[in-house]
Amino acid sequence: SVEEGRESLELIREYGMLSETSFVLGFPEETEESVRRTLKASRYFNPDMAHFLAITPWPYSDLYHEVKDHIAVTDYARYNLIEPIIEPDAMTLREIDEAIIRCYRDFYMPKMAAFRKFPDAFRRDYMLSSMKLIMTSSFIVEKMGRLGMPAAMRKIIAATEKR
Repeated sequence: SVEEGRESLELIREYGMLSETSFVLGFPEETEESVRRTLKASRYFNPDMAHFLAITPWPYSDLYHEVKDHIAVTDYARYNLIEPIIEPDAMTLREIDEAIIRCYRDFYMPKMAAFRKFPDAFRRDYMLSSMKLIMTSSFIVEKMGRLGMPAAMRKIIAATEKR
């Protein structure tokens, strides 16, 4: 159940482990409202790290046949969980792409300041280093350019470089 999933993440945290989850966007029925619900769910589960991925229906999967009419991208080089492949009824591929980046930004912005205050040095350093890598060396860099990296996030990343 949803509640058992959340309790599992709480137990992981209580025992000093880092938690990581994935949330998938871009299904045929996706809307701006369902994106907001996904972000809300990510905050409810409250993992240390969350990934927001684009559904990628490979031709050999059961899902492929279910969503075949919504597949807008046939270049398999782009089937990477990052680039939207399915065009929902109510959103464009670009809107899904931007929604994914907004989810990353809106999930991590409130967490960034909290990472700096973790009492456990390993956890703190791991999370700050991970955030720096994600925000400076991954697909997010290119995509964030369109939406702009928030100044607060740039400041926290800069602080990790001084250590």
